[in-house]
Parts: sequence; structure tokens; C-alpha cells
Amino acid sequence: MKKTLFLMRHAKSSWDDPAQEDHDRPLNERGLKNATRMGAYMRKEDYAPALVLCSSATRLRRAHAQPPEEDRGCAGLGDAHCP
Repeated sequence: MKKTLFLMRHAKSSWDDPAQEDHDRPLNERGLKNATRMGAYMRKEDYAPALVLCSSATRLRRAHAQPPEEDRGCAGLGDAHCP
């Protein structure tokens, strides 16, 4: 069985509120667009990760999430995975 490792960084975050904690920053418009494009590419290429480990940061969880009705509930590093 061939295994593939994807290392991905979150998409562009918003700095609309400079006082906001880094962990809580959402994606900005460009980040949402890029995350959507990456998801479409991965679906097109039939990349379906068996395991996703991700930070609990707002922008990362949003970049990883499916549309709300299909959200797989990505959990923080070390405590869960997304099937």
C-alpha cells in the first residue's frame, strides 16, 4: 500500500483586528478562496486523507472544514483525527 504524506500550511489569515490573538485569527478573503481551490484540487486528484492532524487554530480548522453540513470536526493536534 502506497502512503503519501501531505504537509500543508493554513491559508492567509486576517489582520482586520490587530489586537486579536494569533490563534484566533480567521482566514481572510484570499485565504478562503485559496483553501477552497486546494480542496477542489485534492478532490479532483482523488486525494482523500485517511488521517488529518491539525492545530486548533481558527484559520486552520476553517481551511480544513467541509461545508457546515459535511464538517468532519477536525480536532486539535494529539487528541483526534478526521476520518
